[in-house]
Parts: sequence; C-alpha cells; structure tokens
Amino acid sequence: MMKDDLDDIKKEFKRLLKKAQSNPEISAELIEEHKKLQDKHLKDFENQISQDKNNIEETNNLLESQSKEIQKFNIVENCIKEHENFLKVYHAKFKNGEIKSCFFQDDIVGPVIKISTQFFLRIFNFSLTAFNQFEKNNYAGLILVRANIENLILFYYYIRTLEKLINAKEWLKIAKLNLRIQYVKSASSMTEFDKIFQMDYMDYVTAITSTNTKNDKTIHINDALKVFFDDMKNEYRWNFKDIFHSKILKDIELIELYKQIFYDENNYFMLCEIVHPVAISRKPYPLDNDPNSARHIFINAHKHMPFSTSLFFYGLGLFEKLKNIDDPLIEENLKEAINKLVKNYNVTELEKLKNNPNLEKTSDLFKKHLKSKFKKFDI
Repeated sequence: MMKDDLDDIKKEFKRLLKKAQSNPEISAELIEEHKKLQDKHLKDFENQISQDKNNIEETNNLLESQSKEIQKFNIVENCIKEHENFLKVYHAKFKNGEIKSCFFQDDIVGPVIKISTQFFLRIFNFSLTAFNQFEKNNYAGLILVRANIENLILFYYYIRTLEKLINAKEWLKIAKLNLRIQYVKSASSMTEFDKIFQMDYMDYVTAITSTNTKNDKTIHINDALKVFFDDMKNEYRWNFKDIFHSKILKDIELIELYKQIFYDENNYFMLCEIVHPVAISRKPYPLDNDPNSARHIFINAHKHMPFSTSLFFYGLGLFEKLKNIDDPLIEENLKEAINKLVKNYNVTELEKLKNNPNLEKTSDLFKKHLKSKFKKFDI
C-alpha cells in the first residue's frame, strides 16, 4: 500500500476537529483537550499497526521454520506409514486366527494418528493459502482464515476430549468420537455426492454413532468453541514432556512448540461478523478501503496457526500411549458393545422397512433379500 496506513484516520480526525471548531458551543479548552486525545489515539493506532505487521511476519516465519523441520524428518510421511503398518499387523493376526477381533486398533488407536495428521495438514497448508489470498483481497482472506481458525478449534477440541476419555478409560466413547470426527455430517449438509463414497462403511458408522441420548450427540462447532474458550479463560497450559517418546518424533531437533494459546473470544466474533451481510457500509473489505481493521482481525486468528503443530505432536503422543495398551478384556468388552449397537441399529431400521407401506412396490428379489434379513434379526 503506497499511502501511509494512518492517512484515512488522520483525515477523519481532522474532519471531526474542524467540525468541533466551527461549533460556537464548544470551548477552546475543550477543543485543545480533544486534540490531545486525537494525538494519543494516533500514537496507539500507529503502535497497533506496527504490532500487527510484526505478528504477521513472525507467524509466517514460524510456520516456515516448522515446515522445514517437519519435511526434514519426513514426519507426515512417517505418520502415514505408521498408521498403515500398525493396522496391517493386527489385520494379519485376525486373518490368521491369532485374535478374534481388533476393534480397539481399528476404531480407537489407528484413527488417532490418522486424524491428527489430517487435521495438521489441513490447517498448516491452508494457512499459506489464507495469507496469500489476504494479500490480494482482504475480504477473501478473512473468510478463509475464519474457516481455518475453526479447523484449529475443532482439532483442539478433539485432542482435549480424546485425552479426557483415555484417562477415564471410556473406550466406546473414543470409538464414537473418532468416527464422528472422520465421517459424520449433519443430514442437511449431505449432498448426493457425499452419499456415494464409502456407502457400505457408512452403515457401520451410523450404527455406532446414531443415538437418542442427550449427552451422546453429533459434534457441533459450538461444542468445540465452548471447550476452547473455557480453556482460554482458565489459562490452560499443555504439557509436552512425554510426546518425544514417540519413535516418529525422537530425532526431531529444534522445532518451537506453543504450550499455551490465547485467542480472545471477542476477536473470534469480530471475524465471524465479516461474513454476515449487515452494516455493509461499515465493512468495505472487498474494496480494501480499511486495511488496518482487516489486518488486525486477520492476524488475531492467523497467528495461532503454528499451534496446529503442537496439537499434531500431542496427538502422536496419545497414539503411542494407546498403542502400548494390550488388554484382551478391553477388546472383548468393546467388541460386545459395538456388536450390540450394530444389531440394535439394524433391528430398528429393518422394523421401519417392514412397516413401510411402499414395501409391496419393491421387486421380488429385494423382498426376498429383506425376508432373509428379517429372519436373521428375528423381526
């Protein structure tokens, strides 16, 4: 931007001062006091603009240094391989008859490293996209960074909730959490294209995650926001001392990890307000008429993106913790609970079909298929 960042503010202050001077009811002393306040505000604005610019530079430098370390040690690639190899071992044991099931590995342990990697890649890579777009068009950049801060908040929620459930040994709840984070969308947001992929597996997902109980529900962003901002108020501090026991991280060098994050709730609501079509004359971001305000709101979200690396590494630490659990009783209880959920779901859905008046209009082959299902579940 060629002009001074404070030009528009100075012009507005000058206009207001001139207006006050032309009013005979305002004394010279009051006008002088007003000029002093203007000078103070200009100084404050100047400091804020400088701080916002420095924060953007520092954030981008930190993201770049983290990226170099992660690429140097092939962290992402190693996570993907670790996930594949871990499940391959247990699937082989299952096929060979060494174990009767591996629900604990499939639905609890394996997804932790997969989800942590997916979240990290989404947030980290999108950070650069959001910033580059912000440089071209403030409004578009603000829309993108709003999406990314919510990605970060949901990742935060996942890791915090996961750790609590691990400590409480709530294995079935962890399986549900993992499935919901990976696959569950509200019905109103599902397109026909969404419904095509993994149709067979989605029956299993729906069977495990569908419930009518109040405290067991699909994750909403408001659930994540509450956990996140409650931690902000309580100044929650993360402990990373155990995560480097992970073989994936043991050789990593001087990557800087944030142990705390402070994102003011009001800054989040300012960012959300950007996308609302109200007070449009006061939000001229598409025209880049107010770069200082846009920059301030943008960096207040963007500067937290390096925390995705902290959450990623913490998730790897939780994966290692879960991987070391080997208790046949846990597997047996989990298998029994999951099979019960799947059976109850099938029974409920089949009863709906049996009572559907349109059933008679279906083909004989489909009726025969359903008849065998009814017999299997004693309906």
